[in-house]
Amino acid sequence: MGASGSTRRVTFEADENENITVVKGVRLSDSVIDRMKEPSSPSGRPQSQRRSPGAVNDEELKKRIAEELALERARRDAEAQKRRLKQEQAYVRDEFGKILERERMSSNEHLTRAILRERAATEEERQKAQRFARQLEEKDRELKKHDAYYKEQLARLEERSAQFYKVTTEQYQKAADEVSARFNRACLGEEDKGIVQIKHKTINSNFSRRAFFPKNDMTAHLQGRPIKRRTGRAISRAAAITAQSV
Repeated sequence: MGASGSTRRVTFEADENENITVVKGVRLSDSVIDRMKEPSSPSGRPQSQRRSPGAVNDEELKKRIAEELALERARRDAEAQKRRLKQEQAYVRDEFGKILERERMSSNEHLTRAILRERAATEEERQKAQRFARQLEEKDRELKKHDAYYKEQLARLEERSAQFYKVTTEQYQKAADEVSARFNRACLGEEDKGIVQIKHKTINSNFSRRAFFPKNDMTAHLQGRPIKRRTGRAISRAAAITAQSV
């Protein structure tokens, strides 16, 4: 009967003949009550005849009560065992559910971490690509700026070269005219005039190639380096040297 059955008190009440009439604390089944109501059959044994009817009923009642108590105890033990089995099954199911929940949470956590790592790597690659794109754009703008600057400088250099060529050509023509006038005054006769003109043409050609545009100046002009501008004194000196050679 378990713990409750072991502490249960059973009391009996008897009449003046010591026959048990009331049993307190025990629930009797209907079959026991019916058997108790039935009259006892006469027995042919001498011992049963010598016993009193009250003693026989008392012993039979005690025996039946003991049987009922044993059955009740067995039933309660079975119910207690069944409850323990159910509790153990519920505990096992609960623990198994907790284990599955922990495994599921751990798997979800690992999966979440892997997804976050993948997203972080993807975001890092995207940021790198954006940085490289910005760097390329800045480099392209810088190259375009340099290209525009160089084109502007080249245009200015070409303009200055054209102006310088124009000025030097005018100065050369003026110096050549002065030299030609001096040669014409120096000539005494009409016969030498033709020879002087031929020599004058040769002098002009040599003067334009060597005296006025030396090799170094032409090379500097082609390489884009600054050319020293010749003054009128330098041109006059070149014309004097040419006149002395003639």
